[in-house]
Amino acid sequence: MKKILSIILLLCMLLTVVACNNDKGKNEETTVEEESNVGTSYLDTIPSLDLEYANFNILVTSQLVDFYDQDNESGDIVDNACYMRNLDVEERYKIDITYSDLDGNASGSAQFASAITNSLQADAQSRYDLVLGQNYYCLPLVTSNAWHNLRTSEVINWDAEWYHQTINNNGTVNGNLYGASGSFVIAQLAYATALFYNKDIYTDYGFADKYDIYQLVRDKQWTWDIFYEMATTFDSMTFDNPANAVWGYEVSTHAAHGLAIGLGINFAEQDGDGNWTLDNFYNDHLETVYGKLRDFLNDHASCVTKETIEKSGIASADFTSHVLFCQTYVHGLRESEALAAREGLTIGVVVSPMLNQEQGEYRTRVMRDELFYIPTNADLYNSSIIVEALNYETLRQVYPEYWDKVIELRSADTSEDREMLQLLASTVYFSFADYFSTDLKSIDDQVSQQALNNADSFNNWWKTNGKIVKNRLTDVIETYGKK
Repeated sequence: MKKILSIILLLCMLLTVVACNNDKGKNEETTVEEESNVGTSYLDTIPSLDLEYANFNILVTSQLVDFYDQDNESGDIVDNACYMRNLDVEERYKIDITYSDLDGNASGSAQFASAITNSLQADAQSRYDLVLGQNYYCLPLVTSNAWHNLRTSEVINWDAEWYHQTINNNGTVNGNLYGASGSFVIAQLAYATALFYNKDIYTDYGFADKYDIYQLVRDKQWTWDIFYEMATTFDSMTFDNPANAVWGYEVSTHAAHGLAIGLGINFAEQDGDGNWTLDNFYNDHLETVYGKLRDFLNDHASCVTKETIEKSGIASADFTSHVLFCQTYVHGLRESEALAAREGLTIGVVVSPMLNQEQGEYRTRVMRDELFYIPTNADLYNSSIIVEALNYETLRQVYPEYWDKVIELRSADTSEDREMLQLLASTVYFSFADYFSTDLKSIDDQVSQQALNNADSFNNWWKTNGKIVKNRLTDVIETYGKK
């Protein structure tokens, strides 16, 4: 069956082309396109392998295993796309992809790390050739010599669109990158933090007459001031009768973190010599952003927690019918009852706003920090070729089906919403501080957390912890930046 399907897939690949034409032999901007008159795919341009159907073992998290371990054709379009991706890569490189999964949350972090450590002593058929796990428990295994430096790979095309350049650049210290992000790391799609909006409230309260929210996003005019105007319109729109209650924004920890990242806070930057520094982190700009967040999250009746909504007599599953904006992970469109399509509720999706137009780029926080790693006892060359193919084929085959499914089954019902989902996937962002969060005292979350705590100024936290964080930065560079 696999061989029959591989022939079909080979015929289908005659429609696929990737332009590769920069002066270094790599793509400045690589796009996955379809053309009927070109008979090659991008994967035809990279080295081939024939591994005689040896096991290629991949460890993934149980929370996302359905995006990976699909052994049969399925009527579910996303599951089937994952299956076809696996099959295509297996047949191309003559491997047998075998997935193992373990609890990838904090509750399973010790077991996950132990499984990796044990695998470092395993033979070629039993070892892990690729690991996808959250970096707060995978990255520290660098000190145990667990991971290849991915920047030494001669195959991985870091400039291609199936890699997340900002994440990978922000995780690189002195040319070392141990955990990387690409389209195969499906958490960057499913757990991207979207800003969902209730289209009915948006229209009923006149915003549709004043703004085309999708055009604002396209023109990079979707900024804090416009978002704030919309979200705080409802200060006088809460009522004693829960059935008529309307709020502007649902407040939660993840939502606040998403807003903070979207507003372009730069936790660390590289100096002229390429060295990472926190010297410019705490400044007037940071306090300005902090003040906006603190004021918005605490001082407006328009902002409400889900607990307050429930106490008012509104069922948890119905809260999105009463809130203009809520901010949560994209996969919530498939999993959350509150975002389910139903009569009287139509949900749209956009990115989190920028601080201002000068910021120039949207940033999307991801609610999981999964990355891919290649263990040191795996063959870096072979694993690099296969991970290149898995990233490429995931973007080509899985992403389009996923976007279609979440729109088809839920309330984001327009081509514009699909466009916004694509934008979310292309703007995922881990800052340097997020990438090394465990080492840097979770500084990446502290701005929004202190704002949620209604602290008068972020300066109070910085005075107590700033010196500690800077010392830990030195440790990060020594640990992960060894030359």
